[in-house]
Amino acid sequence: MRSFLAYACGGLSGLVLLVLPRAAHAQDLSPPPPVDPPPASTETPKTPEQEATAKELDKGEKQDSGRGLEFVYLNAEAGGSYINMSQFSSTTFGLTHSSSSGGMFGAAAGLRLFIFTIGARARLHELSAFNLWQVDGEAGIHIPAGHWDPYLTLHAGYSFVGTLSASALEAPPALPGGSAAPSPNVAVHGVNAGVSIGFDYYFNHFISLGVDATADALFLQRPPVALPTGPGGVALTPAQQMAFLAAAGPTAQQLYNQSGDSVGFGLSGSGHLGIHF
Repeated sequence: MRSFLAYACGGLSGLVLLVLPRAAHAQDLSPPPPVDPPPASTETPKTPEQEATAKELDKGEKQDSGRGLEFVYLNAEAGGSYINMSQFSSTTFGLTHSSSSGGMFGAAAGLRLFIFTIGARARLHELSAFNLWQVDGEAGIHIPAGHWDPYLTLHAGYSFVGTLSASALEAPPALPGGSAAPSPNVAVHGVNAGVSIGFDYYFNHFISLGVDATADALFLQRPPVALPTGPGGVALTPAQQMAFLAAAGPTAQQLYNQSGDSVGFGLSGSGHLGIHF
C-alpha cells in the first residue's frame, strides 16, 4: 500500500511539472491587445473643377519668377515725343510753331498692391521749338505672367511750357525810337489726360526693364503778353502802344491783345528702368 502511494505521488508530481511550464508558455503567447483602426478621412472629395484649379495653381508656382510681393516702385525713363499744342482747335493762340518733336525724359514713383498701382510721374519734353513739362497722377493695372508684367495706366495732371524758341514766335517790331523789342515772355499752361500701355521684364524682385507708349490730350491756355517797355524801362504811351501793335503782324497782335486757348495732343515712346521694393 505504501508502495502504491509512493508511486502515485511521484506520478502526480511529474504531471504537475509537465503542465506548469506549458501553462506559463501558453500565457506568454496570449494575443496582443487590439490596435485601434486609423481614423476615417474627413476630407471632402474634390470636384473636377477644383482639381483643375489646383493643377493651375501648381503650374503657376512652377512658373513663378520669384518676384514676391511688391509695395513701392521707382522708375526713370528716356525716349522721344511729338507734341502738337493746337492740332484740334486754336483760338488766338498766337504761336507760329505750336508743334515740335524731340527727346523726352521722366521719372515716376508710387505704390503697388497686387495688380494695382497708383503714383505720380513727371516728364520733360525737350523739343526743338519749345519745352513742355507734365506733372501727372497715374493709376494702372498689371497682369503678372512670370517675369513679364504687361500693364495699362491712365493719367491726368498739369502741363506747362517751360521755354519757347524764337522760331515759335513772330519777331516783335522795333520799339519807338528804333531800338529792338525784347522777345515776349509767353506763358502756356493747362491740363492733360492720357493713357499708356507697355510691359516690364523683371530680372528679379528688385530690377526690371520695360518699354511703353503714351497718348495725351492737351487742353492749353495762354494769357495775354504784357507790352514791352521803352528805353530805361519806361512804359509806352498809349500812342506808342498803338504804333507798336500796328507794326506787329497778326500773330504778334494776338499775343499782346488777347488770351488764347487750344486743344492738341502728344505721342511719346520710351524705355525705362524700374526699381521695386
